[in-house]
Amino acid sequence: MLKRLSKAINHDGIIIGPLRILVRTVSRGLQMINARLHGISGRLPLGSQISGLRNVKIGADFVVHGPVWIEAIQAYADENHESSISIGESFRASDRLHITAIGTITIGDCCLFGSSVFIGDHAHGEYRGTSSSDPSIAPAERRLGNQGDVFIGSNCWLGDNVVVVGPVNIGDGAIIAANSVVTTDISARTMVAGVPAKVIKTYDAKSQQWRQIQRNDGSAYGATR
Repeated sequence: MLKRLSKAINHDGIIIGPLRILVRTVSRGLQMINARLHGISGRLPLGSQISGLRNVKIGADFVVHGPVWIEAIQAYADENHESSISIGESFRASDRLHITAIGTITIGDCCLFGSSVFIGDHAHGEYRGTSSSDPSIAPAERRLGNQGDVFIGSNCWLGDNVVVVGPVNIGDGAIIAANSVVTTDISARTMVAGVPAKVIKTYDAKSQQWRQIQRNDGSAYGATR
């Protein structure tokens, strides 16, 4: 509806100022109502999906700028899970955030996530040990394999398209560069990048600077161009 309204008031590629403000105001109002309907203090875009709501705890001032999918899975096929998802206060994210848990996922206060961030603690199937999944079984029909809990500290920044798969513990103030895949623990005040993500900088509190990590050949990760 809002998209059609925007097109209706658009003329030669320019949206009239007062009407644009009206559209934004209506949109934010609907997002606030949607958030309250889900027991959330903040804004939740229409089209968002939150399942297992009684096992999802979201702190005050939650703001995302596009539909999100948050699922604390209680039952899948013949499986039952004791899952929980906790998101701290003043959380900010762009669109297409997906958080899915069969165990525990915890996110601290004042975190910022980019677009298309995925955080999960499980996989469709088991791929380690003697109980590995048979590839002849359709992936959607395989038992959910618990990878391990995910903990993300406060003041963390995750760029666009970041993937975090448990078991992972990410410390306070960490920065995860866009398109990175995190499968191991990240220390506090550390910057990582890549697939899999590796440390490229750490924050030196004494000098108040981010210091580059040296490779074995003496060159620096994350060198400034």
